[in-house]
Amino acid sequence: MIILASSSPQRRKLVRKCLWNAVPKKLKTKEQHLRGESIYSYLTKTVIKKASPFWKKSDVISADTSMLYKGNIIGKPSSRKEALNMLSRLQGSSHTCFTAVLVHRKGKTTIGIYSAQIFMKKMHKEEMEAYLNLGEFKNRAGGYAIQGKANKFTKILSGNIETVIGLPTSPLCQILTDNTMKIIMNINKTKVVGNINTHNKRKLRKNITEAIHHAGKHILWR
Repeated sequence: MIILASSSPQRRKLVRKCLWNAVPKKLKTKEQHLRGESIYSYLTKTVIKKASPFWKKSDVISADTSMLYKGNIIGKPSSRKEALNMLSRLQGSSHTCFTAVLVHRKGKTTIGIYSAQIFMKKMHKEEMEAYLNLGEFKNRAGGYAIQGKANKFTKILSGNIETVIGLPTSPLCQILTDNTMKIIMNINKTKVVGNINTHNKRKLRKNITEAIHHAGKHILWR
């Protein structure tokens, strides 16, 4: 058995492309990034927090999605007002979506970080308000659901739509069949996967130390 540490209906549906027997578990995780923290560190820290309550007794998959716009991390809106503010910032320009996927299996852990670039067309406030009336902004990074009505005003410039939805299944299936997974706690041998360039891979390795420090007691040291 492998647990999917997520309450997202979209992730529950997508994971079935790789595993039919994944067991979804609801959990509440406080997702908060620190000032100056990189998106790589933040996502690594968050997927560790999501997975660690389960991985002592079971294999587990966790994922987290955030947007990056002009160097600022944009997560899920806590209210309609915040969602409107997010759309107001993103409209008329492009931004990048990052999704981190953690797989903990047989005592070993792999984290992959994947990205997609999205363009959001320019919108009037009335258009944004009409979209928010649909309620799709709830629990969605950036305040919109690209697989829903937001596809009318968003366009993927690069990357995969599943990255934006919250669980890229092609790399997930590959990770699940990879027998060379490295233990995440061994910093120098961390397996880094995903469509990120060499510079950012080095940055990710450096920031994993920071992420593990902030995750603190949530980590099961081996």
